Amino acid sequence: MTRFMALPVGQGDAFYLETPQGSVLVDGGRSRSAFSTLFREFANRDGADVVIVTHNDADHANGIIGFLEAGLRCREIWLPGRWLQVLPHSLRPVEEILVMILRQVKKAAAAITSGEARKEDTLLERYAAFLGSAERPTEIPRGAAEVGHLDESGWPFELLAELERAAVEDEWWIFEYPWHSYIVTLIHLADTWPFLSESAARLLVEALCAVERIRTIALEAFRRGIAVRWFEHDPDHPSGGTSYLQPISCRQMVRMVPAREDALVACLALSVANRESLVFLNPPTETAPGVLFTADSDLQGVRLPPLEHVIVTAPHHGSEANRGAYTRVARVAMQSITWVRSDGRFRSRPGQAYLNRQERKVCTLCRGTPVPKQSVVFYARGARWVRGKGVRTCGCR
Repeated sequence: MTRFMALPVGQGDAFYLETPQGSVLVDGGRSRSAFSTLFREFANRDGADVVIVTHNDADHANGIIGFLEAGLRCREIWLPGRWLQVLPHSLRPVEEILVMILRQVKKAAAAITSGEARKEDTLLERYAAFLGSAERPTEIPRGAAEVGHLDESGWPFELLAELERAAVEDEWWIFEYPWHSYIVTLIHLADTWPFLSESAARLLVEALCAVERIRTIALEAFRRGIAVRWFEHDPDHPSGGTSYLQPISCRQMVRMVPAREDALVACLALSVANRESLVFLNPPTETAPGVLFTADSDLQGVRLPPLEHVIVTAPHHGSEANRGAYTRVARVAMQSITWVRSDGRFRSRPGQAYLNRQERKVCTLCRGTPVPKQSVVFYARGARWVRGKGVRTCGCR
């Protein structure tokens, strides 16, 4: 039996799919500490064959850290290619990383203007928008060691010794409890740093957190002997994956191309960029209609196959900023589809583009209603998805 679930995380995305060929967990929400318990309770499983992190937002990646730290079962982990560019730098001593980022945040903060992104965007997201504007390239300059080959488990040969050392001597204890006090202190230090503005200090903190997520997930997977696949954003040449999970916006990488040191903050910014979110398709079979996992992508430039009765995860939690995705899906929707939206409680989401869709819609939490968050469950019955018992359709107001 094929089963799809939107897990009721406090904030963010966490989707679980179980098929006869294998199971997959796509993202894990924001909470590190709560996700493993939540997964066991609602999925009623001890793990998944494939675990995916679609991009470097806390509300997608943090729960995967908790999943790995709890020792839940995982055969493979699929990570964004930007992470592989950052990985060699993330294994260096924390003081070296801090100096690298300090040298870059002042210039990066100066490039960000208030009109380039929505107010709710982080500074890293705003910098990513600046880098991805029509006037600027998104290619990151390569480092001195331009190419590193991957072993049979997907780990770079050139980094194996460093990975082994870092897995034993973790120098990032500052992000253990109480990591929030450390971050707040850094922000307030901006008042005493005449060379660093408040926005630059905040960008510094966001960049450190982004490095820490990449480092922690990579090291947890490496410690446990989990194979890794890296996927580079490339909607024109998708490749890799498995029979039950195919890349739509990305291609599987076969070598490591590190970012140059002076491009570290730019690479970190693009690692959180919504438009570089990894998009995957669980293709339809004779016994199940399939699932399209959109993450936070607006699907621009993504070549979608014909979609018939599939589940489509609402891009960026139904945000109006991703309204173009609904038009792009509508162009290839041969038969009615089902939108599944995962989110916390926000007044700005879902946007009107999501609300205007006439297809079936289901949310983990609907805006403007008093009902509690639900676990969304669907079962495949031939060519249709059937709601699990008690699952409510969208009542957003």
